[in-house]
Amino acid sequence: MFAKIATFIYQQILASNQKISFKFYVKLRSLILRFTDPLITLSFRGYTLSMPFSHTIFLNQKIYPTYDMQLHKIANYITQKMDFIHIIDVGANIGDTAVFMDMPKAQFLLVEGETRYNDLIEENFYRHYGQATRGGG
Repeated sequence: MFAKIATFIYQQILASNQKISFKFYVKLRSLILRFTDPLITLSFRGYTLSMPFSHTIFLNQKIYPTYDMQLHKIANYITQKMDFIHIIDVGANIGDTAVFMDMPKAQFLLVEGETRYNDLIEENFYRHYGQATRGGG
């Protein structure tokens, strides 16, 4: 039940085009986070991620449209020059950077110390890149 409410609130934050509704839903989010932090799955700008309600990646991208999106350009440049790329992300969080990089031919090593994110990294990575890459790339 809380996950559905949390998802709705986060979606309203992302859809808000007026300051008053944006602030209202952000305050409501803060209030709910005092009591619970359910896992939610959201889509924003063509990316779908599972994350705790407290995670701010899509909120940051709404406020700062290029937030966490520049590595894609750098990785593409390296791939064009070397024809391959290996990416190590220490502090991988929920795997969002690997997803936003959108590099299906890259080899990733995603390291995260927060154990509750481990399943989310795997879920988000394989949702984006597909099962064919599991274990091999």
